[in-house]
Amino acid sequence: QAICPEANINNTDDLKNLYPQAEVIPLTKSYRSTFEIMRFAASILNKNEEPNTFLRHGEEVVVSKNTNPAEEVIKILRELPPNYNTVGILLPTIAEAKSFHEKIKSHAKLIDAESNNFEQGIMVMAAPFAKGLEFDVVICPAFKTPKDFKEQKLFYLICTRALHRLFVIEE
Repeated sequence: QAICPEANINNTDDLKNLYPQAEVIPLTKSYRSTFEIMRFAASILNKNEEPNTFLRHGEEVVVSKNTNPAEEVIKILRELPPNYNTVGILLPTIAEAKSFHEKIKSHAKLIDAESNNFEQGIMVMAAPFAKGLEFDVVICPAFKTPKDFKEQKLFYLICTRALHRLFVIEE
């Protein structure tokens, strides 16, 4: 799930050359997201195969168009059941996250480089800060069709942070 594959080793043979005694064990099964979320995420990478997930079904991914994504996000937040403890509103860049947070700051906390902890509630952050995290709900309010592989990987990262629900708002 490297966001910047050019800065990482992505070829198993390269790793085998560095660590000839190591055993390679591919990790191919997802346990985080529902089947529906993983199927949607796989489609971003143009993978036509069924996702290899721990079979847990949930709601379909909601994709909507809205000329005012902040308004749509607030509407989604108001309609969410109270049993969701963490909501991540994820945007591609730090600048986009800060700008979006200004529009909904009474509804969410901004997580940035100066933030010290991850806590329950509604958080706005840039996707790179969400790597390794998971949320009950993820909202992506700034979706644009990815132009290249790096954008595809970033959007894939955003989608796969969701445990139970994923909302994508197209501009």
